Amino acid sequence: MTLSISAVLINNSGAGNETVAAGATTVLANTSVVDGSAAVALGFWVRCTFNASATAGARVHVYGIPANVAENWTGAVDAGAITQSVDIPLVAGATRAVSFSALPGHKYYKVLVENLDPVQSITAVYVLAEPQVLS
Repeated sequence: MTLSISAVLINNSGAGNETVAAGATTVLANTSVVDGSAAVALGFWVRCTFNASATAGARVHVYGIPANVAENWTGAVDAGAITQSVDIPLVAGATRAVSFSALPGHKYYKVLVENLDPVQSITAVYVLAEPQVLS
């Protein structure tokens, strides 16, 4: 058996480099689905740049559902059915990144980034998923 790991950019329709307005969250429809059905481990890497006048950081939310249906995603987000949340601590004017693992156990995953700052946008937001699969 071989363990393979492939990093995939999943935010902003796979393009990355997203801006998140003050108090807003990345758009669910623009976030690619991560297939966790064969994953033995699942890693995420998230990076963003904070405005020099920012007063709050960002929060990463991981959602997992059993079937990749638009209504399921909307329902999970609306219900606050978050599988995991990780904070990106504020360093005003700096680019910060976090790496973390999510326990496999769901068939599909999406990741949203929430800007906790009430006034300043965060820029250059990139979200990479790293599913680890045995084959």
